[in-house]
Amino acid sequence: MKEITEELDSYIQTHIKYLIKTQNPDFGWGLEHLSESSPLNTAEVVVAFLQCDSDQIKSNIDGAVQYLIGTQRSDGGWASRILSNIDNPSQTNATSWAAQVLFEYGTTESLAAAFSAYDFLIDRCRDGWVEDLNCRPSVTATCYTLLSLLKTHKLNYELKLKNQKCISDGLKWLASIRNSDGSFGFFQEDQKRYSASVLVSLVAILAKEKGFQIGGFKKTIKWVVKGLENSDKRFTEGDIEAAECETMGAQYEHFTLAILVRFLFTEGNEINDALRQTYIEHLCDLHNSGGGGSITRNGRKYSYTTAHMIIALTAARNWQKTGVINGTTSEPFDNSTITVETRAENAKKNLIKAKSDLRFTDLKKDIERVLPLLETQLEVFREAKNKAETLQDSSSKGDIKNAKLGLNHFLMNNEDLLKRINT
Repeated sequence: MKEITEELDSYIQTHIKYLIKTQNPDFGWGLEHLSESSPLNTAEVVVAFLQCDSDQIKSNIDGAVQYLIGTQRSDGGWASRILSNIDNPSQTNATSWAAQVLFEYGTTESLAAAFSAYDFLIDRCRDGWVEDLNCRPSVTATCYTLLSLLKTHKLNYELKLKNQKCISDGLKWLASIRNSDGSFGFFQEDQKRYSASVLVSLVAILAKEKGFQIGGFKKTIKWVVKGLENSDKRFTEGDIEAAECETMGAQYEHFTLAILVRFLFTEGNEINDALRQTYIEHLCDLHNSGGGGSITRNGRKYSYTTAHMIIALTAARNWQKTGVINGTTSEPFDNSTITVETRAENAKKNLIKAKSDLRFTDLKKDIERVLPLLETQLEVFREAKNKAETLQDSSSKGDIKNAKLGLNHFLMNNEDLLKRINT
């Protein structure tokens, strides 16, 4: 167990080093090394980085967040690529990933950009979601949008009210195009695609956790599990066909396998530990020397494939260390946790200074009200953090998540005061 955990840690670090090396001077990432920065690829990398407990990537995350804020369009969305000679429209997938990053990053500036992005996504809701207005609804665009919306559902009251109908409509659209055996294609009346079915299963599990009815999606989850149990673990895009789960092609496909492993280590599916262990071994077998995930073994390396490999390897590593399956909304001790604690500590220092600053005499009552409440929130957060770091169990991880959210929301609710005393 220790040996495989150390191997997974080594692979994660190798992929991180590869992405650090390939980050562009504007702090974004392109599809591959030396290609122009893309908001979509950048957001995918940062989502992966936010899962990692590593001080070495904090500055990379900070720079990438500023890149995303700087490339957000006036409608609240992002184009998948920024091309100076083409007016690329805002697109759903890029916006979904960027919104998730900016919400989890949790600063006042990033949250404002995230809320604008969610308004864009909610406005684009047409039962399912389209990649852009010239496309038809797709399972991929719908699933990534739902995953992003579901992560914020119930965490912010205003967003909850806006999200509720869109999430319900998106789930209904997915149900309407589901095949009789539970499987999905990428579009309505499309051939069965295993990775599309896995994405829908991830959405269904998270939707159930958030209180939505998932009905027939249980059949989809069973279809995916059957594929995992019956296949030879060699996947390509569009890999498993029909309920018999026959494999198509003999090449490993990193992206598909990474999504599969993410599914394996999500609460809410009936997977035995032996199967999880088998897929961990296959994930390790795909490792490229020098890091970087490719479409096929030793092929060209892409930032998005590398990011998904980090997400999968991190989930597998955490299970190997603790024996606990991470819930879809749990986040191991990541840099967003460090960020919110640092912000709260800075806010506390500013409040203490402002108490004796004659410029803020008119705010004295508000300062005296907010300061002790912030100190209490910080104390609760640190107790939960210390407990989680000591016990490393699912209950304490839930406590640190709730304490982090409570601290983050406290800062949001008092941001006007905090801005004024920070001038």
